[in-house]
Amino acid sequence: MNVAMIFTAAVAVYALLLALKNCFHARKRSWIMAVVRLGVTVASAVVAVPLTKLAADMGADLGYSRLPLFLGDGIISMLSEVPVGAEGIRVVAALVVSPLLYLLIFWLVRWILSIAVWIVEKCIPLLKRRTLKILSMPLGAVNGILVAVVTLIPLCGYMVFGAHILNTVVDSGLADASLIKTNVMDRFGLTSEELEDVADGLEEHPVVSVIHGTVGEPIYTALTTAELDVSDTHGVALEMNLERELSGFLVMASHAMEVMESFDKEDYTSADKEALFATADSFFGSEWVKMLATDTLVAMSDTWLQNRSFAGMSRPSLDASLNPTMNRLLEVLAAETGETLEEDIHLILDVVGDLLVHDLLEEEADYTAMVQRMGQSGLLTDMLTKLEANERMAPLASELQALSIRLVSNMLGVDKLQSGEYAEMMGNVATTLTDSLSMTEAERDAMVLESVKTNFAGQGYDVPDDVALKMSHQMIDELGGDGVITEEELTDYLVNHADEGFEIVGDSELPAA
Repeated sequence: MNVAMIFTAAVAVYALLLALKNCFHARKRSWIMAVVRLGVTVASAVVAVPLTKLAADMGADLGYSRLPLFLGDGIISMLSEVPVGAEGIRVVAALVVSPLLYLLIFWLVRWILSIAVWIVEKCIPLLKRRTLKILSMPLGAVNGILVAVVTLIPLCGYMVFGAHILNTVVDSGLADASLIKTNVMDRFGLTSEELEDVADGLEEHPVVSVIHGTVGEPIYTALTTAELDVSDTHGVALEMNLERELSGFLVMASHAMEVMESFDKEDYTSADKEALFATADSFFGSEWVKMLATDTLVAMSDTWLQNRSFAGMSRPSLDASLNPTMNRLLEVLAAETGETLEEDIHLILDVVGDLLVHDLLEEEADYTAMVQRMGQSGLLTDMLTKLEANERMAPLASELQALSIRLVSNMLGVDKLQSGEYAEMMGNVATTLTDSLSMTEAERDAMVLESVKTNFAGQGYDVPDDVALKMSHQMIDELGGDGVITEEELTDYLVNHADEGFEIVGDSELPAA
C-alpha cells in the first residue's frame, strides 16, 4: 500500500468517524436543531477566517523568529536593513502559520457556538422536542462530513502549496544550481524528475483536488493573503500572497545563484550576461519584491559609498582605477525609486555585463590590456550611447569616459609622466590638439586620431580608436578654452586623472564618495 492510498484511507476513516459521531448525537435532537448545528459548523468556518488573520498577525513575531532556520541569518540580516523587508517577512511568517491557526480557531469557535446553542435549546421547550428524527440523523452525518472537510482545508492547502513550490524549484532551475544540488539534491538522492512526480502526486490526489478545488481554495487563499502597510515609508498598502512571494523568492534565488556561479568562470560570456537580465526580471513579479529590491539597492549603495559592509557583504574589491566608476554606479543606485528601477537596472546590468564579458572588472589590472578591451569592437562607444540615452545615467556615462582616460594614465604610469619621460610625446599631442581647435569635427578627429595613435605607438602602446577619440574630445573640452593646449597642461591632466577619486587614509585607499 503506497502513501497515497494510506492517506486516502486515513481521510475516509476520519470522515466516517465524524459522520457517525454527529449522526449518533443528532438522534437525540429535532431536525430543526440538526439544521442549526449544521449552521453552526458553516458559521464557524466563516467566522474563523478573520479571527485567524487577526491571531496570525499578533503571532507574526514568533514565526519571524523561526525564519532564520529556513532562510539563514544572512538573508534575515539583509532584510532587516530595510523596513519594508522586515515588515514583509513578518507578514510572510504570519501567512505560513495562518492555516494551522485556522484549524484551532475553527474548533474553538464551533465549541463556543455549540455551547450557546445548547443553552438556548435547554431554555426553549419547543426546541427540545425530537421531531422527525429520521431527518436529524442524516443531517448529523452531513454535519460530520462538513466538519471533516473544513478541518482538512489547511492540510490540502499546504499540499497544493507544496506542489506549486516544488514545481517552481524545478522550473526555475534552482534544483540544478550547484549549491542546492550538492547540499540537498545529491545528499538526499533526489532528482528533478522525482520532485515533479511528488508535486503531481500532491496536487492530483483525489482528496486534495476535491476539497481544495471546491470550498478549500477560497478559504486557503484568504488565509494566506494579507495586507502589508508601508504607508509610512512608501505611502501605499500592498497585498501579499504566501505562494506568490515565496515563489518569487525562489525564482530570484535561482537566478542569483546562476549569476554567482558565472562570476567564478574564467571566461564570462554573453550567455552569462543574459543571466543578469533574468535576475533583474525576477524582481518584478511581486510588488513587494520590487519594493524590497529598490530599498535594498538604495540602502546597499549608501552603505558601500561609505565603505561599510551591508548585511555582512563588503563593497566589491576592484582595482583602484575602477573605484570612481563604482562610486558613480552606486550614486545612481542610491537614487533609485520603484518607478525608475526596472528601466535603470536593465541598462546598468547591460553595461556591467559588457564590462564583465570584456574582463574589465578585475582586481589586479593589466592597464594595457584593459585599454585595448575598453576600445575594441566599439565597446566604449556602445556603452556611452546606451547610457547617454537615459538622463539618469549621464553621470555614469561621463565616468566611463573618465575611466578610459584614467586607464591610459595608469598604463603610462604617473611616475614616468611626472619625470618628463613622455615630454616629447605629450608635446606632439598637445600641438596637434591646439591645431585641431580651429578645424571641423571630422577634420579634427582624423588628425588627432593619427597623431595620438602614432605618438603612443612610438612608446610601444596601441591605443584603440574609440579610446583615442573619446580621450581627445575630453581633453579639448576641458583644456582648449583659451585656444592653446600645452604639454604641461596635458601631462598634468593625465596625472590628475590617474589620481582622481582617492584619499589616502593610513595604509588603505578609500574611494571618495
